[in-house]
Amino acid sequence: MISVDNPTFAALCALVALVGILLLVLPGAGARGVPDVAALAKLPDGSGVCVAGEVARVSAYGGAVRFSLCTGDCIPAVVFASTANRIASHAVNPFALKSGMRVRATGELRDYRGARELVVSELEVLG
Repeated sequence: MISVDNPTFAALCALVALVGILLLVLPGAGARGVPDVAALAKLPDGSGVCVAGEVARVSAYGGAVRFSLCTGDCIPAVVFASTANRIASHAVNPFALKSGMRVRATGELRDYRGARELVVSELEVLG
């Protein structure tokens, strides 16, 4: 039987508490994604990322929605027609994006005509 007075039990409890606190305090601990658009240039083509930022320069044509996602620097982002139709039915409607909205975009980095682009697979409005 384990007793609260057992030094091994007390040490184990302290260790578990310390790990929990570190996971809460350390920035980005356990989180995937890139917090800033400028950091995306260092990632290889095809990298999966999750970036939060402000929407700018929105346009829609051919069923796709293109916009810039900005966190100081901006990256072009695209939601292709099949994805736009899928996520519009259960999440954010990409066709309703407006400049100034804060969103979190998840997707893959691709090179498009020599420039970096985020191909969006999921989209969430933050406020």
